[in-house]
Amino acid sequence: MALFQGVDLSNPKYNFKYLRMVISDIKNGKNIKFITKDKNKKSGSYCVTGPVEELEEIIKSDTIFSSRLQKVYGILKEGREFKDVFQIKDQETKFRWTEIDKSPYSGYANKLKISTNEQEQIAMAILKEKISGSGRSKNYKSFDEMWETKSSGLQNIYKKGDVRLLGEWYNHFILLFNEVKTVNNIPISNYEVFSQSDGFMDWVSEFVRTEFQITKKDSWNPADVWLIRSTKTENDYKKLFEEENKNKGLTKKRFNEIFRDAYHKRDIVGISLKKTDGKRLHYEVVNLELNAGQQKLPFCNFISLNLNLGFKNILNM
Repeated sequence: MALFQGVDLSNPKYNFKYLRMVISDIKNGKNIKFITKDKNKKSGSYCVTGPVEELEEIIKSDTIFSSRLQKVYGILKEGREFKDVFQIKDQETKFRWTEIDKSPYSGYANKLKISTNEQEQIAMAILKEKISGSGRSKNYKSFDEMWETKSSGLQNIYKKGDVRLLGEWYNHFILLFNEVKTVNNIPISNYEVFSQSDGFMDWVSEFVRTEFQITKKDSWNPADVWLIRSTKTENDYKKLFEEENKNKGLTKKRFNEIFRDAYHKRDIVGISLKKTDGKRLHYEVVNLELNAGQQKLPFCNFISLNLNLGFKNILNM
């Protein structure tokens, strides 16, 4: 059976997800399975105690990963070797990190998935919290605090387990929470309406389906989340679309012009959030215009040309 190793702590991609699970089991009084070659100990499943509060405080902090890792090592290791820190309740026997059976934790972690819709909803909730102009901010100090506060709504979005066990996606949400205010193209605290799949996004998608027979959202709208200045702004643009469509018959060209104008006024800003590399926040602000020389055109392989010039055969005249 596989046992935990140092790499299960030191890999920043995991962001201590296995340690979080072990801490959770210890706090909830669940048995931990230990496998040891030490003749003075006996392998088995035990209810144990350990420095869980100290470890939890370290891994929840906003300091860089390498700094947190060294502090975790300071508790779990002595020199280069892991030491006995997990003590069986009411006994003197202690176990070390590298004697914990990894299999139940890796199996659980591998089952945790997050859908695109869940990713976008959590991202939108973070945006609401960090850049909303409606005064709804609770001023959470960290993404962890936001997740743990049930009124934030995050636990209602992701109901499959602890989002902090998702490793890379957890890192992505932390980075978004910490750095979204550094995004240069987004005016901070100027937006009150956030739309991901409902509200204005749903209204415009239905308009496009009805008027232009375009059913696939990604073919015309690359944004994951739309930021709208206010409810009045949202209603004004709905009215503009409807009136122009009623009076003139709204064309696709005019439809795009309205959205470009809304972007330039910063009335409506579409954002496409990309999964991060754990170091920098990756995003695209959509509804932008490129100069002709900046556009990346698809590669075309010319095969043949079929011409019918319509000339009559002179011999038959």
